[in-house]
Amino acid sequence: CRMNSRASRDVLISRLLPVAVWAAVVLLLPGLVRAQSYKVVDIRVAGNTRATEQMIRNTAALALGTELTGTELQDAVKNLYAKGIFRDVSIDLEQVSGGVIVTIQVKEYPKLSTLRFKGNKKLSEKDLKNLIHITPGGYISDNLTVKAKGEIEAKYMEKGYYLADVRPELTYNADSSDAELTFAIKEYDKVKVEKVVMTGAVQLNSG
Repeated sequence: CRMNSRASRDVLISRLLPVAVWAAVVLLLPGLVRAQSYKVVDIRVAGNTRATEQMIRNTAALALGTELTGTELQDAVKNLYAKGIFRDVSIDLEQVSGGVIVTIQVKEYPKLSTLRFKGNKKLSEKDLKNLIHITPGGYISDNLTVKAKGEIEAKYMEKGYYLADVRPELTYNADSSDAELTFAIKEYDKVKVEKVVMTGAVQLNSG
């Protein structure tokens, strides 16, 4: 049987509010998460494609036969997100005879199959790859993509191309388990400083 609506609301908060506000929510919600605990009778994993069930179980650090508390739920979610390979994590609890069944639901980021650059003339592909440290075969997250974009733009600015525009483009395969990443670059002309005008300057007399 499923938990009643109030208990479900309490424990299923892990479906999922951002981790940053998780602790605040636990403090505000009465009932099961904060005041009670239930024995874990089974742990299930769903939604994983490449990440192994054992790795997910080990990372969540929830054990059969132990009393499950709100703190342990919070830590499990945080630990899974910290791996950097999951775009979404949720934990469902189902009350059964003798305790609860824990189901860990995950959604993985895609793995990078191909990395390309187009429009780059002032920086070589080799230089760009060494700069961003993203290689095919690893998981590609939104954070990694945004970080790489910033690093490329910063390098162009360093060389005087302040107007350079870098746009990451992700192309997914049929089941979104793999993705091709292309950085489309518009370098534009180098910006040159021809004259510096100072206003409000006060001449100081020596002596």
